[in-house]
Amino acid sequence: MREGRLVDPVEKELVDSDLLSLWVPRSLGGAECPPLEMYDVVETTSYHDGPAGWVLLATALATATAGAYLGDDAVAGLYGGGPLPVIAGQGSPVGVAEVVEGGYRLTGAWSYGSGIKHTTHAYSGAVVHENGRPQLGPDGRPNIILTVVPRQDVRFGDNWDVLGLAATGSIDYTITDLFVPAQWAHPARIRHSDRGGQLYSLGVIGMGCLLHAAWAVGLGRRALDELAAYAQHRGDRAASEDFLQRAAWDEAAFRAASGFLRQTWTDVQTTFERGEALSKRQQTMIRLAVNHITHTVADVCADVYRLSGGVGLRAGAIQRCFRDTHASTQHIIVSDVILRGTGRELLGLAPDHSWVHHELVPDHG
Repeated sequence: MREGRLVDPVEKELVDSDLLSLWVPRSLGGAECPPLEMYDVVETTSYHDGPAGWVLLATALATATAGAYLGDDAVAGLYGGGPLPVIAGQGSPVGVAEVVEGGYRLTGAWSYGSGIKHTTHAYSGAVVHENGRPQLGPDGRPNIILTVVPRQDVRFGDNWDVLGLAATGSIDYTITDLFVPAQWAHPARIRHSDRGGQLYSLGVIGMGCLLHAAWAVGLGRRALDELAAYAQHRGDRAASEDFLQRAAWDEAAFRAASGFLRQTWTDVQTTFERGEALSKRQQTMIRLAVNHITHTVADVCADVYRLSGGVGLRAGAIQRCFRDTHASTQHIIVSDVILRGTGRELLGLAPDHSWVHHELVPDHG
């Protein structure tokens, strides 16, 4: 944790175990596994080590989507032989990608590059500019791309001083006036891949919703198991009426949220197995489920921390779960923007809107 990254044996295990290839298209040698299988892997990893699960979800997501969505030349360079690339970064479009012949000139400063200390390439969001002005799409919205560049072209910061997820190394980084060939970028809102199946119709944000939700489930289950171990060690000294009631309520809240989440993704996987596209309501539920499980688990971990007294105050699993889950609530994938959009769609107030990345926006035309 003091180094702001995973220790070497954990990093080596993540890479050598082929976990990063689980969502890479089969045509590129990956497993392209169904959503619920990936869910189980991330949940289990996170149960044992929250930061390791976070780095896994960040790198597995970017490594998979780069393979699914980048141009053929980039994919041949990244997946054409040799070790699998390890890709992570920050997809928020805070960079500027100026159109030039053959590609873009990329400049930007990104914060919270989760897992980027463990990568071979950085994955960064940018607004496309042409002649010094944002390039607009047919819907009148700025065109946003995600770029992939070698780590040697990135300048890394040293500013990861945080409440939780300290070992994820989610540092800030900058890229300055770097030429990025067009093949090494893809639209941020893309939801189709010729190299794989319906998994990639989820897009970057949809796939991220599953991974972040599974991570939260792992942390929530670990915290409740630690509380049970604490209670068994303390015996009757821990069994006050308030303690028992709150422990029962926390278990119910966690099971309800994780059950809703599992039901949501079972429905998604069944839809894919039928060869059908997801409905707008299903896309809404994906976003609602990750929001619900993340904040429910943060509340549960806070209660476990309070119930455990001095044990939670000291370094250990309960304290780690408390800190890491509260850090996770600051992520854009569980932001108020998304939650407000889900509420609007669920109430039937957005009949002519669609989900675009993390926003519910009016349909074009």
